[in-house]
Amino acid sequence: MNSFLILLLAWTYADIQTTYISEADQKMDIKSIALLPVTDNVNSIYANPVENVLRTRLKENHHWEFVDTTSIGTILTPNELAENQVEIERICQNQKVNAVLASRIVKTNNNTNLSMSLFGCFDAKLLAKEDANTNKFSNKDISSLASVSLDKLLNRIPFHGRVLSRNGTKVTLDLGSNDGIAPEEVVNIVQILEIERHPKDNFLVAAKKQVLGTVRVVKVDKTISFGVIETEARKNIISRGNKIDALRFVSYKNPNAYTLVAGDEILSNPEAKALYGDNPSAWKPTAPPTLGAVSLSLGFGSYDYNISLNSGNLKADSALYPSIAIAGEVWLTEAWAVEASIRQGVMNVDNPLGGSSPGEIGITTTKLDLRGLYSFLLYQDFWGPKITAMFGFSNYISAVDSSTPVGLTDTKYGGMLLGLRGTLPFGPNKEYSAGAELSFFINTNFSEDPVSSGGSDSSDITNFKFFGSYYLHQNLQIIGDLSFESLKTDFSGAGSRTNGTASGSDQKTTIMSVGAKYLW
Repeated sequence: MNSFLILLLAWTYADIQTTYISEADQKMDIKSIALLPVTDNVNSIYANPVENVLRTRLKENHHWEFVDTTSIGTILTPNELAENQVEIERICQNQKVNAVLASRIVKTNNNTNLSMSLFGCFDAKLLAKEDANTNKFSNKDISSLASVSLDKLLNRIPFHGRVLSRNGTKVTLDLGSNDGIAPEEVVNIVQILEIERHPKDNFLVAAKKQVLGTVRVVKVDKTISFGVIETEARKNIISRGNKIDALRFVSYKNPNAYTLVAGDEILSNPEAKALYGDNPSAWKPTAPPTLGAVSLSLGFGSYDYNISLNSGNLKADSALYPSIAIAGEVWLTEAWAVEASIRQGVMNVDNPLGGSSPGEIGITTTKLDLRGLYSFLLYQDFWGPKITAMFGFSNYISAVDSSTPVGLTDTKYGGMLLGLRGTLPFGPNKEYSAGAELSFFINTNFSEDPVSSGGSDSSDITNFKFFGSYYLHQNLQIIGDLSFESLKTDFSGAGSRTNGTASGSDQKTTIMSVGAKYLW
């Protein structure tokens, strides 16, 4: 009899004190969220205001502890984080949180895209994702879109609150009037048994839950409510920390991160003049570039001109000569563009033909380009990394001062080009970019004047360039490039020269340029 009583008491005690918690429920116990720096492709024009909105909204949300990120190292986009579990684990360990929120805004010619992703620290995978598009471009509209998207994202978490305490059948919940709860409503207390993820992108698509019981709400404050347990799957199974089944979040009355004050109220402030100056006006962000760009560059380079004659080579060179280049581009769509450029350089060289006068001659070099461009955007971001296919026409003209007898000749190379260009932005706000381009020429044409150096000719043009840029402002870049150009012709047969027959000629140019580009 005594043994039976002891066993009965032990079973009753265990029934009261212990509750099975599934592994999935423990993993989904999200209590803290870290906000990563928001990024965009327009030099933080949108990123900073949206980050302030999200920070304010998360601070106001009493369901999770908000952790403002400190130093996290390289800032990755949501798509980049989704492919990098190691980086998510590092951030989670560094910030000591249960989830991480990452956002990126991409401005295109036609709309603005906001991508928001929540990563769970328990497995370093994507937990919820929200993508939104708008054809509006003001900071106010984008910030409002971010606030709505945050609500939708948090609604994808399979629970929206917790049981804070229990005393008999009375419970305290961390849901209040701000969450849309009202007296006499009944909520389900649940345990998550299993989560189902998207087979490719890993975000949560469903959650299998066990209903532990129901609670009827009797009193509501802003952030908490009080209720009584109406049903329970097993005696005392509802306990502190149990999750409340998902509810639909409601937006705060003022989702913006800023409190707007009437203009006359600001100006009536006695310190207004010291703070804002005379005749203050509202600040408006500069419209991001959408149409194209123009640039002006100054360069210095080296030039070699060589003609191989059977009577001896003619060779002229300039170790340092100046040049100027003007270029323009028009963006037809995100992928298609047209660009044109002209570059001109001048130099004086020694006349390489003995007995020819004058002893010093001038050379003017001109390059004309007209190209069509098609860009393959690697992240669907016009300002992001891209590979560009180029096609068009180029002319290289070298105009040489006349001499008697003729030594160096005027030349003109031209033809249709095909090429590739690669561009990679980098830096905390993608303010730097670097790249390279290579052009191949087909159906190359060659002519010279006033004499021909040989008979039929075969010509070839090669052009290779490294380039880089830095944003001083969203509409202004400092640009630079280092280009290598080679013009080569092979002759066969005699030409109209009186001082020999040429077997070939070549011109080599190396130019380093620095300039500015205005984007509009």
